[in-house]
Amino acid sequence: MIKELKSCTLLFIDNCVIATIKEGVVFDKTESTLQTNAILEFYKDKPFVYISNRKYSYSVDPTIYNETSKLLNLSAFAVVTKNLSARFTEIERLFLNKPFEVFSDLDEALAWSKNILNK
Repeated sequence: MIKELKSCTLLFIDNCVIATIKEGVVFDKTESTLQTNAILEFYKDKPFVYISNRKYSYSVDPTIYNETSKLLNLSAFAVVTKNLSARFTEIERLFLNKPFEVFSDLDEALAWSKNILNK
């Protein structure tokens, strides 16, 4: 299932949500709340993995991860990118209290997420 939001597209595949944030978006607390509400509406209390598919350039307020970490059914967080600096993902990792991995390929992230969910 696909859900379009103002700031992003959410693709729900089993227990993985793949989020593609749109070009030029400033992803802040407001955008995060809208996205979280859509995800929780879909999954309810079922565990899921969030995959950030970073195809476009946009800004993220890393402090949103403090709230994201409080989602009890969020099992893990993955980033798929070909050009994101390792330094920025390390900053994100500091704010998120969940398993966190970076991949250059979406299929690798999906395989990792299945392993996380099967544990």
